[in-house]
Amino acid sequence: MSIPTKRSKPLFYKKNASPALIFAEEAFKKFYHSPEIFFGEEIWGRFLNLISLMVPGQCESHRLLYGEDKNMLIFQYGQTEIEYLKRKDKKLGAAIDRIGMIRREITPDPFIALVSSIVSQQISNKAARTVWNRLAELLGSITPGSIAQVDLSELQGCGMSQRKAGYIKGIADAAISGRVDFYSLNTLTDDEIIKKLSSLRGIGVWTAEMLLIFSLCRPDVISYKDLAICRGMMNLYGLKELSKEKFERYKRRYSPYGSVASLYLWELSVI
Repeated sequence: MSIPTKRSKPLFYKKNASPALIFAEEAFKKFYHSPEIFFGEEIWGRFLNLISLMVPGQCESHRLLYGEDKNMLIFQYGQTEIEYLKRKDKKLGAAIDRIGMIRREITPDPFIALVSSIVSQQISNKAARTVWNRLAELLGSITPGSIAQVDLSELQGCGMSQRKAGYIKGIADAAISGRVDFYSLNTLTDDEIIKKLSSLRGIGVWTAEMLLIFSLCRPDVISYKDLAICRGMMNLYGLKELSKEKFERYKRRYSPYGSVASLYLWELSVI
């Protein structure tokens, strides 16, 4: 097989990239002169995206660690976040002590995470798993390219509506056209990511916020559009209603560890 020797423009590391990203690409260049060509842009992009999340600085204190299931990656936090939240809010601190550590699964590939969120919209977890398994069987690997190669009717045949199938097609088209570069999302701010993703059909602000937590491991996300988070906040503070102003006050109190606070507010929503 002929390996291209002409170096193309770096796709993934930019002026604010971590040293690990630069190291990864430079290391692979020693063996594959243009790894993004040799492996394909999607595979190479996913590899570098994983690297960027597993090193300090790119995902701050939230690194990809395994839960009890060695095949499951979880949103990780520790004593730094816990002690900060307990110091800032006594009621939340008491809840943290009572609930203990929370393990929530993450999907580090943002493209797959976004497609999965579309599949899961307005159906049960069991139904979503069934549809997802059928989709994986149909496509082999869930990538923009594999989605582009199948018809809308084939996606519907996995058990989803025509509308959902259209949304998934649109996400794949956005990735292929470059409208959304999923594998450089981690170089953007939270607000920039929300704006970019919510411009896609079928993707709202809440979906983008959930991707920030459960794919990109952003540390300070708490969503007013999440009914369970609002209910958890009301339960915690004994509120009958929650204004946006009061929500923002609590949100500022939890910052810069709002994502960890979100985990506990979800738990508190069911008491």
